[in-house]
Amino acid sequence: MNKVFLIGLILTFFGCVDKRSLNPILPYQVLHANSSKVWILQNRLVDGEDIAPQLRDRKGTFTFFDDLQCVEQEMVHLGSNYGLLASYSMHIDESTRDTLLNLYYTNHNKKLKFKVKEIGYKTLKLHPITADSIVEEWHLIPLNKSN
Repeated sequence: MNKVFLIGLILTFFGCVDKRSLNPILPYQVLHANSSKVWILQNRLVDGEDIAPQLRDRKGTFTFFDDLQCVEQEMVHLGSNYGLLASYSMHIDESTRDTLLNLYYTNHNKKLKFKVKEIGYKTLKLHPITADSIVEEWHLIPLNKSN
């Protein structure tokens, strides 16, 4: 009985994993669905007020591709060559442990940085990180069938 207890104790002690040794997995596949995925900017809250267009054709879209490229367009231009091309990356902030999403617009020398508040196959909530004190939240949903 003592041998079984001792073996169990040893396995328990050496079977533990130090959390600092684990690396988080970045959810790229949720963004691009292993090919490409279109996200619609459903709501853009600025200081609590929704400023996203109500008309579906004027809503902003972000198409994320698995080659880490992204195209930002209005819904009316979806599938055309009209839009802003960007590359994107995700990483974990070492100090806050937050997941961050970066968009680098190649032709406009512009960079957007977001804190990912929620990410899933049906929702993406982002908080833009800006120098000003405006509180902003973006809520994106996957492209769905129109009614």
